[in-house]
Amino acid sequence: MKKILHILVFIAIFGCATTDSSQSTLTFHEKSSKLISKRAVRNLKKLIKASGFKIIKVLDYQREARKLGLNLGTYQVITFTHAARLSQIIESNPTLGLDLPLKILLVQDDDGRSKILYNDPMELIARHSITSEVSKEHIQQISGEFEKITSQFSEQRK
Repeated sequence: MKKILHILVFIAIFGCATTDSSQSTLTFHEKSSKLISKRAVRNLKKLIKASGFKIIKVLDYQREARKLGLNLGTYQVITFTHAARLSQIIESNPTLGLDLPLKILLVQDDDGRSKILYNDPMELIARHSITSEVSKEHIQQISGEFEKITSQFSEQRK
């Protein structure tokens, strides 16, 4: 039951995302950390804020499952934005609103390790046929910051 619920929530969040780029222009990436779940969530939020992003919402599926009497491990989606950069891009590419705000899914595996799943913002260029060099530069900067966040997360041990 637990694994089925994980799969259903994942599909609801990421829709048609796939790891096979031949099937879609949107793939997801995964990184692991040795951190336990509560510390992982707290540290990931700190990394996001320290990089200049604003956290919009943390969707805690574990808490919602508990309300229904279901047992679900750590399963949180952190949504965040960089309004200054993304607002300029959205103005000239309104379909980006379908993939924003940025999201990171944090889950705990059966061994107790935390892992994150996310889409690389660079994939938005092809997905939304972005041609403006300024928009591409903004997305490239955001992608670099995103990579820094996810790499720092995966390097954390305590």
